[in-house]
Amino acid sequence: MIKDISIIGAGNLSQSLLYRIEHSKANIKIRLYDKDTKKNILAKKSNVLFNTDIDDKISKSNIIIIAVKPNQYKDVCVNIKKHKSESSIVVSLMAGVKIKKLMKELGSKTSIIRAMTNINSKYGNASTFMFKNKFCKNNTINIVKTFFNIFGTSHILKKEIEIDKVTALIGSGPAYFIYFLEGIIQTFKKFDFSENDSNAYAKELFYGTAITCMNEQKSLLKIKNSVVSKGGTTDAALKKLTTLKFQNILEKSIKEAYSKAKQLGKDK
Repeated sequence: MIKDISIIGAGNLSQSLLYRIEHSKANIKIRLYDKDTKKNILAKKSNVLFNTDIDDKISKSNIIIIAVKPNQYKDVCVNIKKHKSESSIVVSLMAGVKIKKLMKELGSKTSIIRAMTNINSKYGNASTFMFKNKFCKNNTINIVKTFFNIFGTSHILKKEIEIDKVTALIGSGPAYFIYFLEGIIQTFKKFDFSENDSNAYAKELFYGTAITCMNEQKSLLKIKNSVVSKGGTTDAALKKLTTLKFQNILEKSIKEAYSKAKQLGKDK
């Protein structure tokens, strides 16, 4: 059972986790570490202990979450190693930094899990994917899985390379949807709808469609085809997207993210 966690790095993803933990009423003591003293405001808003430097109190945490930029992992790991306990589970949310590199800095027998989630964790709708090293026992991964279920669903991966793939798909995923949503908003505006109405109508469209897809027992293809009439307006739009090779553009874009995920964390 998780009673005490430390989060190192107070970026957007960490803030989403903090919000969800607070509003889920989970009885967990949270220690937040960040070099930016302005981030202390996050601690003042909730029951969080804030410090700019990693200290010996981190040894009390069941889980230590590293949520800093990949190029900062060495300095952070050095300080974690000084203070963590042997039973501490280290969870890395950093894109691209391989477990073998983390083990080199943290100690070869450290229980380490690489995880990837996204900002949907703020409202309990994230999918979290995890890959563990050989020093994580079954009860260890179950403990961490239970913790991440606070933020939505959690899944265990069999190969570490799959973490880089879900980084491109899940970690970055919300931005892809918002990018497409912004395109719909701009089209509303070009059709002479107001700024406020364009935003509201487009968001309602995306939200409503997502709810339909989550609740319908039909396949996505059948749901989509229920909207399409042969020779009709939707058919014309989808044919145009196909002609413009929208799927190909999307795949190439996500592969760029995947390539970047593999490059991140490499030693210069």
